[in-house]
Amino acid sequence: MNSSERWRRCSPDRMSLSRFTVLLLVLALVWQAPAPAIAQDACGDYAVATAPQQAGNPLSDNVITLTSSEGSVVSGDFDEPRTVEPSPKPGVALIGSLGGVYGLMDVETGAVTALNIPEDDHDQLTSTYPTIRNAPESDFMLLASVTGQVWLVDLTSGDALDLSDLREDSPRFINSAQISPNGKWAVVYYRDDGLLISLETPGDPHPIDDEPIVAFPSFDADSQLVYGVGEDGDITIRKLDPVTGVRTDLAEAPGGRALPLRYGGPLLLLEADSLSVLDEGAAAPRTVFEWTGESSGVLTSATGTHLLIGDEIDDTKTWHLLDIASGSSQHLSELDQMTPMTPSNTLDAVLFTPTPRIGKGAPGAPYRTLDLTTGTVTTVLEQDSDDVYQVRPGGDTAGRYAIVNAVSPGSGRIWLIDNQLGTATLAGTSSGNVNALVSPDGCHLAVGIFDTIGQGKTGDVIVTSLIDGSTIATVSDAILVGWASTEESGAGI
Repeated sequence: MNSSERWRRCSPDRMSLSRFTVLLLVLALVWQAPAPAIAQDACGDYAVATAPQQAGNPLSDNVITLTSSEGSVVSGDFDEPRTVEPSPKPGVALIGSLGGVYGLMDVETGAVTALNIPEDDHDQLTSTYPTIRNAPESDFMLLASVTGQVWLVDLTSGDALDLSDLREDSPRFINSAQISPNGKWAVVYYRDDGLLISLETPGDPHPIDDEPIVAFPSFDADSQLVYGVGEDGDITIRKLDPVTGVRTDLAEAPGGRALPLRYGGPLLLLEADSLSVLDEGAAAPRTVFEWTGESSGVLTSATGTHLLIGDEIDDTKTWHLLDIASGSSQHLSELDQMTPMTPSNTLDAVLFTPTPRIGKGAPGAPYRTLDLTTGTVTTVLEQDSDDVYQVRPGGDTAGRYAIVNAVSPGSGRIWLIDNQLGTATLAGTSSGNVNALVSPDGCHLAVGIFDTIGQGKTGDVIVTSLIDGSTIATVSDAILVGWASTEESGAGI
């Protein structure tokens, strides 16, 4: 069945302030939610989420409607709906309001369950905080606030556990938290110690180790926990089997901070001024790159064969592509002073932008894609006006697509950038503004067009296939708010 017929589915006290800032910058690129590459013909069960809007009314109705290729599926009530996104639990969507209140929506019945988190904390919640990882499929997910709280949310009941309250000296700042790939374990890291949590008994956490933890804990592809212990520069990289409790020392890493490049791949060790890789089965790490300035990020190809490394000297940012096997690197001069869009920590191709900030355009400012395997750099789009430009990930979990939006009074334009093919396509225009989102499986594009009518607006949402270009559905008088995943047995969603 083709896509047009069915929508498928470190320890800061031992680091200088500048080096600790570097670590956080690296984490912002490396410690994203894992996203293995998804073939476009492997389409999942998804429905586009819209909010009905009466013509001339600038705001949507308090309703969320899920629509499949067969038509409207289900509706649910939610005040001022703004966003809808799939959760790790199929059939449950995470919804947010203009006021920042979050809830869970059962996509089969439309029933909405409020998250059991104090409303005063809702407006700071985010599911994409750099040091938070959620399993691809699980009955739980992590939500964080910018103030350091991390909530472990039960996606069935909406109950939530504040991980900052698990220690006697709470509240404590949380550096990272993660749910294992098999969805059965969670880990939270507080700076120099951490807790392992069984999601069968989330209220009964256990210390990871008796020694001070100096490297951010992370699960590998087999849901084994990898972390570093030690002090005074004497660091050991260790693996823990959560089921048996067996600990295995992997290697010594003096001065290092263990950061996982990818699930099932080598470990990246960030040291004082260099980058090392611990290959599988190796007794010691090997140095693959030495910074001449400050690190501005590290990214790995999905195949695990190449690294993209940022180096910044006197506010001049450069990017280098490194072959992990040979240790050879090349300076990508066309990407100097540009910023990569990194929705995940592993990508085959990445978009570089003139600036990550929303602001007025500069005619000629380029958007460029980089193939991390071949090193090919392609200029896909240039700003052509002083419109206000915004760039963001497209929404697919593989990170293949990006969205560029340009707005001026009485005009809105939006481009879909395919990082893998190195192309940019004008996806929509309007007399007001345009919004667009790619389905999480990368199979469909939903474009919401806002046209002005006096002081109000009217909107239509058009869904097309990214495989064959066909139009799948048009939802009239509606605002695009996101995508929701459905049960595999769902009725044609």
